[in-house]
Amino acid sequence: FMVKSDRALPYISANHRSTSLLNRLRMRILNVPLRPHPGRTISVRSWPSHVDSSGVMHFQPPSSPSSSTPLLPASQPPAPPAPPLIIPDVVILATGYTTSFPMLDHTYPSLSSASVRGIYDPCCPSVAFIGFVRPSIGAIPPLAELQAQLWVLRLLQHRGLVQRPAPRCRDAKNAVPGYEMDWQLHPRAGYDAWAEKRGVDHESYAYQLALDMGAAPTWRAVARRGGWRCAYTWAMGSNFNTKFRLVGPWRDEVVAQDIMRGELYEVVRRSGGLVF
Repeated sequence: FMVKSDRALPYISANHRSTSLLNRLRMRILNVPLRPHPGRTISVRSWPSHVDSSGVMHFQPPSSPSSSTPLLPASQPPAPPAPPLIIPDVVILATGYTTSFPMLDHTYPSLSSASVRGIYDPCCPSVAFIGFVRPSIGAIPPLAELQAQLWVLRLLQHRGLVQRPAPRCRDAKNAVPGYEMDWQLHPRAGYDAWAEKRGVDHESYAYQLALDMGAAPTWRAVARRGGWRCAYTWAMGSNFNTKFRLVGPWRDEVVAQDIMRGELYEVVRRSGGLVF
């Protein structure tokens, strides 16, 4: 997962910034202003091989210069090699947490058995795990809202209180037919982000849930109803939850169009859609 702290990043990247003309041009176009770091940096190190009885941290030497030294232009001197020994003043163990539900006995489904979009077990749809996916870029609460919408819809359909729209009805014609997307993060460098952290791609996962609900509008439906501002926000913006309130079981067209033409349009207009 990406480091998203704008307070820490300037200190982490200080020794790794290229001064090439191409990178300086890229930074002028894309980068947000960097916070000043008056001589202070944050060094990122691998896990220590061991800590001895005196509290000294021992690190394995890098296997090759390229494994620890960033690629910098010839005009910029490389950072000094990291010391093999460190005597820390303070050690903070940020170990995270283990997700568990001790209040549920073995008769309940587990998080690992929630195979329907990572939300619930098809054998026991009355129990759902909402908010337990982690997007690589994006926030958990918007995805949790979409998860809750899909789960409640499936519960109502399971009990016969809500029927799936017929293929020729108005809602079905205005929604994109469902299909499968690749929304789980794939293993990289020996680390499986889905298995370890339930990592998902925010855009793909949000759209997958919308497809499952019949809440992803077609471009024709957006163009006919919302005007050019709404269409621009829909085409160039991220998968905001508001996009999926134009059609489908949770639609609220008036409110959704107003938000997309207003505050969301301003967000997308400032970025030109490129950031998303």
